Amino acid sequence: MKIKYVVPLLVFLISCSCQNSPTDQKEIKLEEKAKVQDTLVPKLVLDEELKPSYSLEKNGIVLKAIEEMVLTDVSLDLKITNDPIKPGVNSISIDVEGVDLASKEYGIQIIQNNGTYASYHQEINTIDLIEGNNVILAVLSNKEGQSLKKQKAFLFQNIEIGEENVPFDIAAPHLIYNQPRETYSLNDRILVDFYLINTQLSEDGMKVKLSIDETEFIITQWNTFTLEGLEQGVHKVRIELIDREGNYVMGPFNDSGEREFQIQ
Repeated sequence: MKIKYVVPLLVFLISCSCQNSPTDQKEIKLEEKAKVQDTLVPKLVLDEELKPSYSLEKNGIVLKAIEEMVLTDVSLDLKITNDPIKPGVNSISIDVEGVDLASKEYGIQIIQNNGTYASYHQEINTIDLIEGNNVILAVLSNKEGQSLKKQKAFLFQNIEIGEENVPFDIAAPHLIYNQPRETYSLNDRILVDFYLINTQLSEDGMKVKLSIDETEFIITQWNTFTLEGLEQGVHKVRIELIDREGNYVMGPFNDSGEREFQIQ
């Protein structure tokens, strides 16, 4: 059974409905990538003081931070090779250095508008674009779906097709949902994984609120976590970016909405 999820209304507000055929050619403009500046670089808040022993427990549910992947000298580049770029299927070229995609140990996850998800293990692929904003996170990940939190291991772009689209601020703080998103067996390792762009977490700053069914956790360290203590059945998950006062940080993706995954 595939994962079911409900994406919040704001996700859809960033794109415009299209009255034209998906094959119509549209003029596009490509937003710049997130600037490599100290205040804009996504950072892994895992240093000498915050080790992978960081864990949270409530109502029998346990979150445990896991080791970050140790990969050096990796880089990722992605280009859409269609000319012109248009709504519908477009060809993309992925250039990765430092890992072998063919080994299937690592792959490129592409998350589009915080909803559509695909995993690639080849350099030449396709992507389906819509009329409006196409906000794309491409990130290197392992076969479990754990994302590599490293500056050169991701790309964040908005491909805007058409005119009169709702403006998208690519330099604002963004949270992108990654895991969980599958059907699991009772003995499978379930990951909680999300990507932070242009912000970082701390005890006295930005935080992430994770809701598992009726249980809420406040996360102050950016990492991938294992999720333990759940029984068989369908479970609900929601991930939100909040400020130091606990208020929701406005943004089209900073609330994942309520999603579901199943343990068989």
